[in-house]
Amino acid sequence: MAFEVMLDERDVVLLVMDYLKHREHITAMVALEEETGHQSEDLGKELGFLRKLVLTGDWEAALSFVKPLENSAPHDHTRVIFAVKKQQFLELLEGKDARPELPELVQVLKGIEPLCSGAEFKELCFFLTLSDIREHGDYRAWTATKGRYATFQTMLTVLHPLYGATTPEGKGKVRGEGKSRLVQLLERAGLNQALTVKE
Repeated sequence: MAFEVMLDERDVVLLVMDYLKHREHITAMVALEEETGHQSEDLGKELGFLRKLVLTGDWEAALSFVKPLENSAPHDHTRVIFAVKKQQFLELLEGKDARPELPELVQVLKGIEPLCSGAEFKELCFFLTLSDIREHGDYRAWTATKGRYATFQTMLTVLHPLYGATTPEGKGKVRGEGKSRLVQLLERAGLNQALTVKE
């Protein structure tokens, strides 16, 4: 008896995106999203729009989007603004053009200082002593795209309760626990194929 399995293209794309996210290939995941028009996370209209702004680095629009939180949830607003400003600062250090002069970088840091804790501010200051962001142990694999994705995930932990979006549990983590669904399915298919050959 033969069975025919029909796979929806969207489901396959989402499985591949899940795998890429699980393996922290964020740049590839975002490129696949752009190419296919499918998004790896179902965040609702508002948060989906904000996610796009952050992943494309449209910082002014992203900051305008969260501006209403300034009065309704000032602490949450501060945390979200800090996440954006930190990413902007890191991208400034890593910029394709020449790195800005130290006085300009210090000026940027002064604007960020009121938004963060002393430890967070010290870490940002430490980046000024490095010739490359990746010299920092926690940022060895940092890229602008990975940083933007992590920034949005940080923002999402604050914004998710306010927007009440339906998201899968543990979605805020870039690295999932265990194996991705794609790997599990491929292992099952391989086992099935091995059993067929054995028979």
